[in-house]
Amino acid sequence: MKREQARLRRFRTEFNRYLLAFTGGTGLSPTFVAVAEAPEGKADVLEVKNETGQSIRIFVDQQTHMPLMLQYMEVRPRMMFNGPGGPGGPGGPGMRGPGGPPPDGAGAAVGAPPPPPPPPPGDGPRPNPDEIRRRREAMPPPEPSQVSLYLGDFKKVDGVMLPHRLTQAIDGKTVDEWTIEKVKVNPPVKADLFDKK
Repeated sequence: MKREQARLRRFRTEFNRYLLAFTGGTGLSPTFVAVAEAPEGKADVLEVKNETGQSIRIFVDQQTHMPLMLQYMEVRPRMMFNGPGGPGGPGGPGMRGPGGPPPDGAGAAVGAPPPPPPPPPGDGPRPNPDEIRRRREAMPPPEPSQVSLYLGDFKKVDGVMLPHRLTQAIDGKTVDEWTIEKVKVNPPVKADLFDKK
């Protein structure tokens, strides 16, 4: 139940960010922070806080009044690699010894069938859940990262200016780029679309 509630909170937070980026509105009151200057021009920096107190800054071009960027801090999910099946580990492609490929092809008899392929990475015994939990608890708390969402290539769709290029950077490094080819504003929706099948 707690996991579902946390997932719903993350979805709502992400939805509000995109609502702020695309329409400039989330039902929350923005506060003026500063004026940011860049070679391309000046932008007004506004700050919005969600229900959990997290701040989101939106940079608005002073000339066009279009949003240029959203910026916020977020703790990124950790990636843990479990299991001994990685390269060089038991059961991995670097395995040597009984059951594994001979080093440098040595020991293969002429005319003998080829040795069986090594097991795919990830095969073999897994660490027990208590060990995984102990390692996770021993890790220091993760540092929040600065996430920047850049908006560009604004085009008018049914009288509304919408961005058609989105670029996401984490701590200054680009991680995602999206190009929106087609947008429909208020398309007709069938009444049974959200019915459970």
